[in-house]
Amino acid sequence: MAAIAGAHYFYPRRNVLVIDAGTCIKYDFIDQNANYRGGAIATGIRMQFAALHHFTQALPLINYDITQTLPVSVPLVGGNTTNALLSGVLHQTAAACNGIVAQYQQQYPQLLTLVTGGDAPFLQQTLSYPSSYISYLILYGLYHIYGYATQSAIEH
Repeated sequence: MAAIAGAHYFYPRRNVLVIDAGTCIKYDFIDQNANYRGGAIATGIRMQFAALHHFTQALPLINYDITQTLPVSVPLVGGNTTNALLSGVLHQTAAACNGIVAQYQQQYPQLLTLVTGGDAPFLQQTLSYPSSYISYLILYGLYHIYGYATQSAIEH
């Protein structure tokens, strides 16, 4: 909710999809009338690597910090196990994000997409749609919520 409050703070009266990419990838949508519509939660990049390692007997745990290697360039076809894991997780994540943004774009042509979170720089570079990166979106949202709550308390 803090990310949505931040989105509303920066872009009131806009249809906004927030993609918060961290441990999980969270998709949240607020419409131009400031109605929070909900969203979706999916596994984040590191969680996908951990699941592949944990739920199989032979796959290694990949500790790949995508924020240290931007721009990320991973071949589609991995020539070894490590590169195959990188290819699968990173290309799948990019495809999923693009697919979700495309569906929102169909319903809301004037959609604004914001990305935030630790893996946001990677996701933003892989999106096929225009997006804006706001690193402290959740903090701005918390500040906005605090200001609203404080003002409401003073008025009552």
